[in-house]
This record gives sequence, structure tokens and C-alpha cells, in this order.
Amino acid sequence: MRRYGLYALTVSSGVLYVVFQPLYELFKNPISAILVLAILGGGFYIVSQVVSAMVGIEDFSYELNY
Repeated sequence: MRRYGLYALTVSSGVLYVVFQPLYELFKNPISAILVLAILGGGFYIVSQVVSAMVGIEDFSYELNY
């Protein structure tokens, strides 16, 4: 059973390395770092709004103002 745990840890750390290595390279340049943070923040905001509307935390009302 220890082998499965080590395999899961190795695969997980490899995936995290592959995902975060390009982001680390982008953070070396200040302008691209600001853009990456803005995109990540905006993406988190959009996902949180969609999930809260799906769960029903907030009542979504769409009013057309003609």
C-alpha cells in the first residue's frame, strides 16, 4: 500500500510542477506578473459568481432596461 501512496504523491507533485513552472517564469517580469494576477483574480471572481448563482446563495435577477 505504501507504493500507491508514493505514486500518488509523485504524480501530484509532478502535475503541480508542470502547472506552476510556466507561471513562475511569468512572475519574473513585473508587467506579465500583474497581468497573470489580474487574470487569476478575474477568473476566481467569475467562477465564484457562477457557483454562488448555481447554489442559490445569491438571487440572480436579470432586468432588461429598455
